[in-house]
Amino acid sequence: MANIGAKQIIHYDFIFDYLYLCFMNRLYLYILGILLTALLACSRNADSDTATPMPVERIDLFIDNYPSSAPELESLQPGLGLYLELMTGNATTCDSTLLTLHESPVTAVFGKDIRERFTQSDSLALPLGRTIKRLESLLPEVNVTNVYGIASPYMQSVIVSDSIVMIALNHYLGSDYAGYSSMPEYRRRLKTASRVPADVAEALVRINYPYHPTDGTLLERMLYEGAVLRAVSEALGVDAATASGMSSDEYQTVKNNSREIWEALATERLLYTTSDADISRLTLPAPFSTIGKMQLRARAANIIGLEIIDSYTRENPDTDMQRILSPEFYGKAQQRLIESRFNP
Repeated sequence: MANIGAKQIIHYDFIFDYLYLCFMNRLYLYILGILLTALLACSRNADSDTATPMPVERIDLFIDNYPSSAPELESLQPGLGLYLELMTGNATTCDSTLLTLHESPVTAVFGKDIRERFTQSDSLALPLGRTIKRLESLLPEVNVTNVYGIASPYMQSVIVSDSIVMIALNHYLGSDYAGYSSMPEYRRRLKTASRVPADVAEALVRINYPYHPTDGTLLERMLYEGAVLRAVSEALGVDAATASGMSSDEYQTVKNNSREIWEALATERLLYTTSDADISRLTLPAPFSTIGKMQLRARAANIIGLEIIDSYTRENPDTDMQRILSPEFYGKAQQRLIESRFNP
């Protein structure tokens, strides 16, 4: 009995030691996991904090203050020449052209208001620097050397030419700005300075990776629009709701109804429509989109496109952002849909 008892004690001690080692190993791995997560978070924060600010060079102030601002002329090149060509068709920085712009209606209408509301445009430098740095790392075609602030009479709020970005600051004077009072609410709400990085990111994505339709169906366009939204979201480091410009409630409404939206698109035979009118009303900005019996925030189809892409990348985790934005990807929309195993 003594021998048996001794064997039992040894056996139980072994089990205890084994369990103890397992526990300590798991505890060690758990602690290691926490430390690695913290280090990665610190690394990500460090990357954001050390991003080079991208200053907004103020062509609008130069024009508004001309001719007293004449000594600054060379420091604003090459953006100033590009702006003059945009406004007058002539890039020559002659005195008569600059005086004409100084006295133009766009300067008269917006010059003072831009000056008052963008007294510290440097506040945009760091968020723009972070966004552009992330986007350049995601998408090799993107390269930005200069960002300029301008006053513009055109509808585009961001203009991209090669490595130059021009921001029409008169488009970002605040949702309360009296000059926007005749605009519908869905447009007015996005007319704020905080929206600048998102709009710059979207413009850079669309210019460098434009939509090249293969069969021109709604499904194909949904995949492209979803890819753009995914790229903007990753460049900003925010969720898709914020990147899209929707409120959290509006975005969640689309998410909560994604199955019904998908079924409505299928039953109404919209997924494979090539009608420009149908595609535009479901993917472009508007007060709302009607799908089936539902009246949803406009561009709801783009959110479904993003869900398909998210599902695809879960199934194919090595897929990079550049591929998702290529015609070789969204141009085979039906095949990508099958490969995604999308099930709303």
